[in-house]
Amino acid sequence: MAISPYASPFAAGSLAARRSGDLFVGLRRELDALQRQLATGQRSETFGGLGFERRASLDIRGKLSAIDGYMATVKDAQFRVTLMTLGLSRLTAMGGDTKADLLPPGFDLGADGRTTPQKNAEERLKLAIDVLNTDANGRYVFAGRASDKRPVVDYKTMMDGDGLRLGLKAMIPERVASDRAIDGLGHVTVGSASAAGVESLTVTTADAARLGLKIVGLTETMTNVGLPGSANAQGVTSAAGTTTAALDFTGLPLAGEGFQIEVKLPDGTARSLSFTAVTAPGAGLPGTFEIGVDAAATRDNAMAAVAASITAHMAGDDAKTSSAIAAAQEFFAQSPGSQLPAGA
Repeated sequence: MAISPYASPFAAGSLAARRSGDLFVGLRRELDALQRQLATGQRSETFGGLGFERRASLDIRGKLSAIDGYMATVKDAQFRVTLMTLGLSRLTAMGGDTKADLLPPGFDLGADGRTTPQKNAEERLKLAIDVLNTDANGRYVFAGRASDKRPVVDYKTMMDGDGLRLGLKAMIPERVASDRAIDGLGHVTVGSASAAGVESLTVTTADAARLGLKIVGLTETMTNVGLPGSANAQGVTSAAGTTTAALDFTGLPLAGEGFQIEVKLPDGTARSLSFTAVTAPGAGLPGTFEIGVDAAATRDNAMAAVAASITAHMAGDDAKTSSAIAAAQEFFAQSPGSQLPAGA
C-alpha cells in the first residue's frame, strides 16, 4: 500500500509541534471570546453558550424586567400624587383667599350688580373645576377608578344645566320660593286654641320637612302669659313628628314685656324673632303686638305679629341667602359620585 504524499510525516517531534499549534489556536479563540465579553459585557452571544447557567440568566432577566415595570408604575404614581398634592394645596389656598375677601367691610357693587368678592369667587370656582379635572397622560388624577372620565362637569353646565338637568342658577330661585311657601310663612303654621279660660297661641313646624323654617325654642317674660306645662327646657313641645312653640294667655301682659321665638333657617343657622307688647299708640311697628281688651284679643294680636314677622323675614335677604346656601349644599351633595350626605 502506497503512502499518500500529502500525509503529514510521522517524524520525531511532529506530535509535540501539533499539540503546541492546537494550544495556540485554542488560546487565540479564548482571547477572542474574552475580548468580545469585555466589549459587549455578555458572556455569550446565545443562551445556549451559557450551558446550565442559562436558566439562572433567564430567571434574573425576568425578575429585572418585572422590577423595571414596577419602577415605571411607581414613577407614574408619584407624578400623579405630586399633581394631586399641588392641586389640593391650590384649592386650600383659594378657600383661604375667598374667606379673606369677605373680611373687609366694603360692599361696592360693580356695573353688573356684583361685588368684587363675588367675581373673585366665581373665577376661583372655575379654577377649582380645572384643578379637579387635571389630566396626566390621559388619566384624570381626581377621577378615582374611572380615570378616563372627567370627575367634574364644566362651569357652564354646572351653573346653567345641560338641557336635561337644572344648573345651580335655576335651582336657587326654586329653593327660595319653596322655602318661603305659597303663604309666605316658610312652612310654619300659626294657630290658636281656647280652653277653660286659657287663650293659646301656637307656632308649629314639621320635623321631617327639609324646607322652610324650623321652630327650636321659645322664651317669654310676660305677666299673665306662660308656657304650657308640656313644654320642655327649650319651651317647645314635640309630638307626632312636629315641634310646637306655645304661649298660654290667661290675662293681659304689661307694656314692654314680650317673648322670643328661636328658629333655624334652611341652611341650619339660628335666628331669634322678638315680639314686644305695646299699647295702642305703639301698635303696628314690626315685632310688636297690641295689648287688647282681653286675653283673646291680645292673643290674636300676637298671632298677627308672629305671622307678619315670619312673612317679612322669609321675604328678606337673610332668608334668601340661607335658601341659596341650602340649595348649593343639596346641589353638590346630590351630584353623581359625591361623598357628601344629602343633608350636608
